[in-house]
Amino acid sequence: MTNIKESLMEKFQKTNASPFLFVGSGFSRRYIGLEDWKGLLRRFTKELSRPFEYYLSASNSHLPKTAELIGEDFHTIWWEADSYRLSREQYKTAMTKKSSPLRVEICEYLKSLPLNCNNPEYIDEFSLIGTLNVDGIITTNWDQLIETLFPKYKSYIGQQGLLFSNPQSIGEIYKIHGCCTDPSSLILTEEDYTDFNEKNVYLAAKLITIFVEHPVIFIGYSLEDPNITLLLSSIAKCIGKDNINKLGNNLIFIKRPRNNESDSISDTFMSISNVQIPVVLVTAKSFIPIYEAISETKRKMPVSVLRFFKEQLYEMVRTGNTEGKITFVVDIEKVEEQIYKNEKVEFVIGVGAGASEIGYRAIKAIDLFKDVLDPQKKRFSAQQILETTVPALAKQSKHLPVYNYLSKLGITTQEQYENSSYKSTLAKCVLTFDQYKTRSYETHSTRPEYQGKTAKEIIEQSQKADFIARILCSLEPDKDNGDAIRDFLLKRIDKLNDNIPTDIRKLCCYYDKLMYGWW
Repeated sequence: MTNIKESLMEKFQKTNASPFLFVGSGFSRRYIGLEDWKGLLRRFTKELSRPFEYYLSASNSHLPKTAELIGEDFHTIWWEADSYRLSREQYKTAMTKKSSPLRVEICEYLKSLPLNCNNPEYIDEFSLIGTLNVDGIITTNWDQLIETLFPKYKSYIGQQGLLFSNPQSIGEIYKIHGCCTDPSSLILTEEDYTDFNEKNVYLAAKLITIFVEHPVIFIGYSLEDPNITLLLSSIAKCIGKDNINKLGNNLIFIKRPRNNESDSISDTFMSISNVQIPVVLVTAKSFIPIYEAISETKRKMPVSVLRFFKEQLYEMVRTGNTEGKITFVVDIEKVEEQIYKNEKVEFVIGVGAGASEIGYRAIKAIDLFKDVLDPQKKRFSAQQILETTVPALAKQSKHLPVYNYLSKLGITTQEQYENSSYKSTLAKCVLTFDQYKTRSYETHSTRPEYQGKTAKEIIEQSQKADFIARILCSLEPDKDNGDAIRDFLLKRIDKLNDNIPTDIRKLCCYYDKLMYGWW
């Protein structure tokens, strides 16, 4: 009898990288009883006047077209039926296509599914999945079973999420056909597939490194699955016939035995686009030996920690910024725990010049004000400041300079800010000029001796710093006042530590908005 576990472990030992899983709909069907695509679409024709078979025949059994036709009729039912009243109230503003209602209801159904194994035959298999030593998972599934089984892995949804991010090919989940958490991301209709396939060559190029460097284990797909054949065809075109053997035996397909087939493992070929692609075919009724082989391929460091370190190193190389990194010694288990809790952890790599002793979580408000007033020193990474430092400091005060850092990231208008990822995290600190002054400030600024005066003239006219700051915060915005305000603040900031007077803090923010913000 073929020893599948030992055979797979031998193959894994020949590569320097741990496996990737490529998970299809059969995976969710096996463990949580989710319908196949036909069954899922059939569910949403129950309230339509025509049966599922009508749409199937009208599309010549082409399921993306079937989904498109169902979506058109379901659109009317969704907008009129009382059974979808609550759903309409929640999602009506997100309806951008005729297929939008169908997308929403498919997602609502998938999100309602219990994500525990409901088939006693596969309970033992299911318990092993979370222990698998895999560098990542690629899936065309829309449900959230994979995220539940691998909670420490980072997810990328859709081609856009994969192509325009910085995936590290370790500790990650690539949901290339979308996810039920975002109805618009689903690759559902014929139009979706056309768009997906037009961009498929770019996705294939992104995945080639994974396919060449890692064993890739396909679970829940048939060898004839069009999703897989199209993807492998694109990869074959990118690699070229002469280089196809570089895939070696990295492509491993798992299939259930049919009729009287015995468990087996063999090297074979798939013919796709007139190219013979080498694959390993594993036929097994129970997946336990397969999962045990993957699980027992050990690594010395948790995958989530490796992904974090790789991501951090990538950013350091990409931006050329090694400042603001703090080095400390901590047990690797504690690092993993901090990462899992979404706590910020910095690391420093000892190559070349030493890194600064200040870490982004340790940066104080005074450091930000000095940075804004003297930007030539280029102390910090704008992205790290906005993602790490400002949210931490904002718990104590909303008066923090943010416009300088936003401008460095190309965000210089209210519209750009509204469409950015910072809208939700910086809302407390993105203030208007009126919010930097109080009624008493305005009273001071309307005194006759200050009417029509420039910032420089006002500063020269008084010796009391806090009084001047209040008046300057009440001036109508004029960039010509910027140099005078900056010089005034620099003379005082250098003498301050953590205890920054409120008036000076507000004036620093006023200056930040005046010189780098929008108004």
